[in-house]
Amino acid sequence: MSQISPKTYGILGGTFDPPHIGHLILAQSAFESFRLDRVIFIPASIQPHKIKKTHTPGALRRKMLELAIGDDSRFAVSDIELNREGVSYTVDTLNLLRAEYPDDNFYLLLGSDNVSDIAAWKNPEQIFALCQVAAAHRPDFTPSGPYADCVIYFEMPGIQLSSSVIRNRVREGKSIKYLVPRPVEDYIIANGLYRA
Repeated sequence: MSQISPKTYGILGGTFDPPHIGHLILAQSAFESFRLDRVIFIPASIQPHKIKKTHTPGALRRKMLELAIGDDSRFAVSDIELNREGVSYTVDTLNLLRAEYPDDNFYLLLGSDNVSDIAAWKNPEQIFALCQVAAAHRPDFTPSGPYADCVIYFEMPGIQLSSSVIRNRVREGKSIKYLVPRPVEDYIIANGLYRA
């Protein structure tokens, strides 16, 4: 009887409001750097540091992620946080994934600017026990904080882009072409997202 080899997954969480090419480049870079079996995008229900912010409904953000990744088999979208009530804590999500896939390996994927925030997260020590934390290296940024040396860094083409920039451009009537995948751009326009 043959045993199934453990899989190695990259976990990329965020609000993805909207998902953009920076998210996809980070996922692709991690996939290649760590020879991952798949990168799983996990849209947050409510992020702890964004509790007071209003987000596009989860179903629409999930749809935009599906459109962004298209038929790329290296990537998948999970509802694990959208289906949970309340605030989405990374450690809780990792515990659920670990319980469901006890033999598999996980890389929590971050931008290097998130590394200094890890100390403020819920149960950071447990996060490091549940997975390997990996951050995209930016040449113009030096990660800091008590966990900076515990993180593995991987190379990623430099791109300075955020979802808030895209939302602002839409609000101002500017083009977002080439900043988001075309199907995401079409979806934003068709649904009148970010105009108000």
